[in-house]
Amino acid sequence: MAIATTNMLQPNIGLIGKKPDRVRLISNPGEENAETFTVLLNPQRLRESIQVEWAKLPVVGLDYEVIHYSRTRSIELPMSFHFSIFEKARQQLGGTPDPQTQITQMLGSGAVTSSALSSASTDFVNFLRSLCFPTVAGLRPPTVKVIWPNIVSFLAVVSRVDFEYVKFDKTLAPIVYQADVMFLETRVARRYS
Repeated sequence: MAIATTNMLQPNIGLIGKKPDRVRLISNPGEENAETFTVLLNPQRLRESIQVEWAKLPVVGLDYEVIHYSRTRSIELPMSFHFSIFEKARQQLGGTPDPQTQITQMLGSGAVTSSALSSASTDFVNFLRSLCFPTVAGLRPPTVKVIWPNIVSFLAVVSRVDFEYVKFDKTLAPIVYQADVMFLETRVARRYS
């Protein structure tokens, strides 16, 4: 009887050095006005919060309360997104290590203008803001599909967005900021294991 000698612990060589997929947000998935936005930098951590509500039913004659399922609240998924114009420049220039050199090269080559850099820094802000308002008055906010490759993929609505602007250019356009977003899962059917 021959015994296979393949080493099952050997890593997949093809995956070494491969950059992971980035988190994607798709507003109004499946509709004409759907818009996909790939985040610049993946969040560093992911926290999922599930709250179950149980009702306590007092029964006459029992010396304990009967626990009864009431409902499961929408799953909350808080995420922090970071934006840096220096990282944007680094990605566009193929990984040059010095961000100041990157932006100087981009502006010097004429391939990118300073207004384009400012626009790139506010595109994500405007995208997240658009998820906070209904497209038609009186309707619910737009749905957004949150895709974190290999971990989560679900429909949600945005319940809160906080922006913290850290650095600005000479025109006071933000070039480094953080966006903290609270996603609430929206479902139309029961979730099964």
